Amino acid sequence: MIVVLLLLLPVLLFVSGVCSAAETAFFSLTHRDRMELQRAHPAVDLRVATVISNHRALLLTILSANTVVNVCIFVLGTMLGWQVHDKAAATAVGIATVLAVILFGEVLAKVLATKFRVQYCLLFSRLWLVIHTAFQPIRIVLNAVLEPLVRICMPRSQKRAKLAPKDVGTLLSTGADEGVIASHEHSLLERVVAIGNVQTTHVMIPRSVVRWCDVNAKPHDVKDIVRGTHIALLPVGEGGIDAGVVGLLDVNTYLYEVELHSVADIRSHLVDARYVPETTRLDALLTMLHEWNLDLAMVVDEHGVVVGLVRTSDIVRVLVPSANTDQIDEMRRVITHEDGSFSVPGNLTAQSWKKVLAIESSDDPFPGDVSTVAGLVMHELGRVPDVGDEIVYGDIRVTVEQMFKNTLERVRLRKEYPQTQEVADAF
Repeated sequence: MIVVLLLLLPVLLFVSGVCSAAETAFFSLTHRDRMELQRAHPAVDLRVATVISNHRALLLTILSANTVVNVCIFVLGTMLGWQVHDKAAATAVGIATVLAVILFGEVLAKVLATKFRVQYCLLFSRLWLVIHTAFQPIRIVLNAVLEPLVRICMPRSQKRAKLAPKDVGTLLSTGADEGVIASHEHSLLERVVAIGNVQTTHVMIPRSVVRWCDVNAKPHDVKDIVRGTHIALLPVGEGGIDAGVVGLLDVNTYLYEVELHSVADIRSHLVDARYVPETTRLDALLTMLHEWNLDLAMVVDEHGVVVGLVRTSDIVRVLVPSANTDQIDEMRRVITHEDGSFSVPGNLTAQSWKKVLAIESSDDPFPGDVSTVAGLVMHELGRVPDVGDEIVYGDIRVTVEQMFKNTLERVRLRKEYPQTQEVADAF
């Protein structure tokens, strides 16, 4: 009898450890862990998702199973103590049983589960799915008993009034005034709150300057369109993109196939395009892009006509204006076109103007207090420009390509040769 009890105790201690480790392993899974499981072991990830979908139910299952196992251990320990006629030895058996449960069934199990949580899921997710399903009747009974007790013991929480964006802004300002929030943190947090009030139409790239290609375009056409940019997905249309796009061309895989075989079928490299109304709020847009696992979407008006394109980087620009860098926004780069013109950002400075146009003069190329190309255009027009507006400054024709609200985002610079200007003057 003693031999049987001694053999059963280690087995039950192991089962107790598995039960204790479950709580730590399942509840400490990170987003990265879930992505790893989803990629390498989708069936395991599905079982894990089912088990942890209701944290309270899972916790009841784990605690119930662990309690049953630990009670069995203590019963066996007591029975083992009865087999020993020496009272001191029986007491030692009882103490050893308790210490074994604490050390192996709790502490060691949880420490290992913290480090090897993914491996734990691979080994025991199927077992816990079965146990979780089997314990459903027990959970129903426990809930029926515990919920009234919890309501009696726990004080009723008062309903909290929802904070409006204006209220949050006031709290942020108070925090900044009291020094709790740094000035740069205050600015960023205010912009995060504000994106709920900004519509997609305010940050999108207008259709007139959206780069796209025809579904029947040749490889050299695609190369010309994406040259000098970091475009990864290119809208593809049939004759135009007004009524929608055929899909989004995966530029990298398409060009890779072109390099291998000299030709490639655009249709075989398309991913589905997604559409959002131009009135969509930026916070909702971020959620949509995340769910679709895309960095861009086509923007449509109330009639379903494509009016532009919006990217994650356009939203980032609202949150962090200083993030308008080459790394996240290829539209802010100086792009050289085959006709010799340049597409430049509106905040191009006087010194950069001279570098782009190869002007060797040391004089300031802009008049008065003007310091950027955008300032130059507004100075010459005497108003806020619109897309398509042009000015001729010296021998340079400046055409407005893109606006963001009242901010001039991009312009095209073309050198006006004397003979061209004379013909223009004649008309």
